[in-house]
Amino acid sequence: MHQRLELLITLHDLDLMIAEIEEAGEQEAELGFAAPDMVELWANREEVSAEIDQPTLRHYEKLRERYGRPVVPVTRGICHGCFTALPTGRAAAHAGNESLINCENCGRFLYWLT
Repeated sequence: MHQRLELLITLHDLDLMIAEIEEAGEQEAELGFAAPDMVELWANREEVSAEIDQPTLRHYEKLRERYGRPVVPVTRGICHGCFTALPTGRAAAHAGNESLINCENCGRFLYWLT
């Protein structure tokens, strides 16, 4: 798998974990429980972000702000962000996740499930 793609998937997973914990923390705070400490998750996010080149990271952040899910899988040639079919030749050429590719319709980063 392409190294930048792996980093983007890791960053995406960290963002999802942070969002889930923040949401759960708000609910727990309403019930009187202490919110979990997320310092380590934020530190990991910063570490992974530092390894991604700036243009790619800026595009990731724009997509995250716009869609919430900037990295999505492709199955059977369909982007699972916008559910648009990718051109057949393009989908077949990138099925090995050896390059960083964006959906032509929504711009999200794509990875193929095997």
